[in-house]
Amino acid sequence: NTMNLDNLKTLIERYEENLDLIYSEKHDELFKWKAVQHFRDVWYAPENEDLNFAQRFNKAKKESSVLIDNSRVSPSNGVVKIAEVAEKEVEHLFFDVLLAADGGDIVTRQNNMDAFLDGMEALRVKHYPQCWKYKQDRHAVSCYLCFFAPDDNFIYHYTEVEKFAQHIEYGIDIGSGESFNL
Repeated sequence: NTMNLDNLKTLIERYEENLDLIYSEKHDELFKWKAVQHFRDVWYAPENEDLNFAQRFNKAKKESSVLIDNSRVSPSNGVVKIAEVAEKEVEHLFFDVLLAADGGDIVTRQNNMDAFLDGMEALRVKHYPQCWKYKQDRHAVSCYLCFFAPDDNFIYHYTEVEKFAQHIEYGIDIGSGESFNL
């Protein structure tokens, strides 16, 4: 796809001119990266290696659950609760399915995400059938990918990215939580 490079250059210039505003305490756009870093610092800390998956994930997500959970849904707590009763299955879904090597192939990555969602939903229905708050969604899964591999996976707000894509005349729908087309 092509894009309007002049519009892209203008947006980059505006971004650079407004860095102080964007990263001020009032707007604090760095909190996302701090949350990801906290997850990684806890997850990979040697003193946490002996924790089981549920304990380790729960401790690591303390600063980042704000990116995933809200008053209606709580997927990150769902991971913890399901891992407490099905640890091996959850570990398998994370490390052998979601985080499986994909060689940078986005279609494979999306298929892995969908297989992870299907597997976690089967576990939720089996162990917590009445607890819809624990249901995983693509946004939560994209956050998990970012937590474990932030160089290759990104968290974004669809409406803002869609406006950006329209402004630079990108030409395709980048996809949102239900319409997923990276």
